Amino acid sequence: MGSVAIALSAACGPSGRVHTGQGEHGPPPDAAPSEVSRSVSTSTQAAYSILDDLRSRLTDAFAEADEDAIVALFTNDARLTLPRRPSADGRAQIRDHLSILLHEGNVRLSLEPTPGASRILEGQNVEERGRFTLEIRTTQGDLRSWTGPYELEGRLADGLKLTRLTLDAEP
Repeated sequence: MGSVAIALSAACGPSGRVHTGQGEHGPPPDAAPSEVSRSVSTSTQAAYSILDDLRSRLTDAFAEADEDAIVALFTNDARLTLPRRPSADGRAQIRDHLSILLHEGNVRLSLEPTPGASRILEGQNVEERGRFTLEIRTTQGDLRSWTGPYELEGRLADGLKLTRLTLDAEP
């Protein structure tokens, strides 16, 4: 079991459920208020930490134009949707899309999660919503930029891997 899964297991307890929005938070209904508060706080911190790490690794890999590192963050059956491009299904298509994108110039990706209920960990699944900025400084010196909402989904099995990343550019 990887360190991410161990951290999540420690935070979740035997149920393996963490919700950072509304709904169940893990402790039994008859737990003392201090136990509920401590469990929710620990679970929420674990959720934020895991997603912060994934977001950081993804944006760093884009900044370094590290195609291999980006692709390694996705599951074999993942889907990547970038602005103004068709979706890429599976690691091979994701690599093809990234190869084209990263050779257009210097790429910077910024992901800002929506506070509160936008982060959800449930069992072995992770979901996050927020706003993104994708900028490409082309080799000719032009700056192309897209912003809009993003959604990511991931799975904790075998370390945290993305199953879907959608960057939906606003017109």
